[in-house]
Amino acid sequence: MSDQRPMSESWPFGSFAVDDQNTTTTRRTIHSLTINYKVVRHMAQPVHLTDETFTPTINEGGVVLVDFWAAWCGPCRAIAPIIDELAGEYAGKATIAKVDVDNNPRVAMEYGIRSIPSLLVFKGGKVVDTIVGAVPKPYITERLEQQLA
Repeated sequence: MSDQRPMSESWPFGSFAVDDQNTTTTRRTIHSLTINYKVVRHMAQPVHLTDETFTPTINEGGVVLVDFWAAWCGPCRAIAPIIDELAGEYAGKATIAKVDVDNNPRVAMEYGIRSIPSLLVFKGGKVVDTIVGAVPKPYITERLEQQLA
C-alpha cells in the first residue's frame, strides 16, 4: 500500500480523489462521462409549444423562457441560435421553449404578442419578465438568471 495521498480530479459534476491502482480506469471513465455530458448538453433543443401544449408546460413549475417567433421574421432567425444555445446551457435548470405565432395564434393573442421576437419568462405559471426584440445573449441570460436566483 502506498503512503501517497490520493490525487484529486475535477470535472463538471465536482471533484473527487483517485487512488493509484485505478487511476487509468477512473480517468477514462471521467473522460467518457465528460464527453457524454457535453454532447447531451449541446443536444438539448428548445421545446416547441402549441396552443394545446403551452399552458401545461408553463404550469409545470420552475422557470420557463418562451420565444414567440415566426419563420418569416428576420430578427427571430437572428436570435434562434441563441435560443438553441440557452436550451443546452439551461437544461435541467429552466425550460427553454418556442411558439410559432403563425401556427399558434391563440397563445400569441392571449399574451398580447404584438412584436416578434418576444421572449416571455414564466415562473410558477405567471409572466415575470418580458423581452421584446433581438437582443444579445448576455442580456437574455442576465434576465433569466434573475428569475433562477
